[in-house]
Amino acid sequence: MIRRSLGATPARSGYLEHTTTGGQPLTLNKFIKPALFWYFATFILFLLGNWSHAVWDRDEPRYCVATHEMIRYGDWIVPTFNRDLRYDKPPFTYWAMMGPFMVFGENEFAARFPSALFGAGRVAVIFFLALMLGCSLRGAHLAALAGATTVLMQALSKAATTDSMLLFTVVSAMALFWAQQVYGFSWWRHLAFYAMLGLSVLVKGPPGPLFCGLGIVLYWVWMTWKPGTRDGFSVGVLPWKEARRPERFRKLVSLSGAIAFFLVALPWAVMVTIRTKGDFLSESIGRHVVDRAREPLEGHSGPFFYYLPIIPAVMLPLTAILVLAAVWAWKNRHLAQVRFLATWFLPGFIVISAVSTKLPHYTAPLLPALCLLLGLWWTRREAMAPDTDYPRTRKVGAAIMGFVGLLIPVALPLGPTLIDLPVPLLPFIVTGLLIGVVLVTGAVLLWMDKVWLSAWTWSAGLSVALVVGVLWPLALADQFRPSKNIALWMRENLPEETRLLTARFQEPSMYFYWGDPVTEVRARQWEEGIAYLADTSERRAFVTMDTHWETWQNNYRGAHDGTFPEHLEVIHSERFYQFEAGRWITLVVVRNWQDEANT
Repeated sequence: MIRRSLGATPARSGYLEHTTTGGQPLTLNKFIKPALFWYFATFILFLLGNWSHAVWDRDEPRYCVATHEMIRYGDWIVPTFNRDLRYDKPPFTYWAMMGPFMVFGENEFAARFPSALFGAGRVAVIFFLALMLGCSLRGAHLAALAGATTVLMQALSKAATTDSMLLFTVVSAMALFWAQQVYGFSWWRHLAFYAMLGLSVLVKGPPGPLFCGLGIVLYWVWMTWKPGTRDGFSVGVLPWKEARRPERFRKLVSLSGAIAFFLVALPWAVMVTIRTKGDFLSESIGRHVVDRAREPLEGHSGPFFYYLPIIPAVMLPLTAILVLAAVWAWKNRHLAQVRFLATWFLPGFIVISAVSTKLPHYTAPLLPALCLLLGLWWTRREAMAPDTDYPRTRKVGAAIMGFVGLLIPVALPLGPTLIDLPVPLLPFIVTGLLIGVVLVTGAVLLWMDKVWLSAWTWSAGLSVALVVGVLWPLALADQFRPSKNIALWMRENLPEETRLLTARFQEPSMYFYWGDPVTEVRARQWEEGIAYLADTSERRAFVTMDTHWETWQNNYRGAHDGTFPEHLEVIHSERFYQFEAGRWITLVVVRNWQDEANT
């Protein structure tokens, strides 16, 4: 007898297409091919266009420079940036980037390669986890589609940062935990779960184990305090089994998990503690975890409800459908699967809301739960269940998405016009029209209750639009970004042994493209800066903004009876646009030597 998934009565042909065969439950091995499709399709998607634009300040170049210095100086234990200790993150991201740097060269494509690799792995794991949760095959496809194409998930998979790897470790750990509930207790899954938590620590420290631990503990508390309905796994992949630990080996189970965790996380922690005399861990945990929670760092602040509008934004283009799934989940919170996803999302959401430092990508480890919820909702809807149909809510969501689709073609070409960016408007017009057509078409389909077609239209269409936008208008605008262009000019026109000095303009991306350590001087240290620059014991160059260089000269002349070192010469001046700061600047390059022909 086949038990009904999520309390639904199968009503459409194909709904039981992967349930049982001869009374025997199917295994995940039957779904290797669609999982491989998702892996390779999204891997290619996440790679497309990564070579066409410079790394984005501030995060991407910090990882790039730290990786470069690990390779250059042969130190795999203590991360550095510009030869100073980089306390921010553990080393796994740098380790992952080292291989692509050695194979493809130290460039944007290589830097973003690991994020694409782990991002594709995340999508495949989401697909498998959706099946284990009881989703139909189409429901699992919808969950994977959301995990691949929602705005933030796609952006992080194309960025040279740690977040794509963190997402992979969190999703994998939660999938291993849930597999224990579906298959029953397994030693290898038990050890793999704790090893994955250890890997998550090497990726980004406490956040991974914190989010996973909170979700799992609260799930068991909820299920114990008020038992939920544990049905529906036969229509997914496997029937429910109790994940009871072996009573005879209770202590060994706990001990073995701790050993697996520490075998992964502890060796590096011990070595870096010895090498830095405890400074690395105390600084990384004290400042970048505790202080980040107590006070906003680098101006990244916001109210407690900061993430309430952020979640709908980062879940685009499937936000309107997610609202329908959320309403269904509230009405079906007795289901174990819904409780699992709720406890994955809600405690972490409260934690990041309470933390003083706020950034949109802090929501990333929680978003897979929402993607999986879409799969569960669709599985229920596929059975023509009336509790999934909210026509008024659906039409309001469709109308909002359609309105946004009408705005984008107008708003996108206005961007370069408003900032006076001297680029052709045609790429922005074409990209805007493409996005608008996709959004409006998807909205019409959603209004007509063609949810499946709407989801695929939005996700596939916007993914294509993103690639077009990266390869065309963004690539055109890249010529006006300062760091890469000024660094490459200096690389081509300054002697190889030149020592670079900088003040006021200290974008990490310039350090990456320059490739050598940079001497930093504070904005007010004009006396020391000019004295250092004027020293002719070696060839030195200074890059800064023109207004800042003029201030330095005036200050120096005022303190030295109008005199100024004559051999200091501006050899290059160029105007750029800082997209991160939203302003035009003019950079100058000053050198402390003269050409032999002029001496």
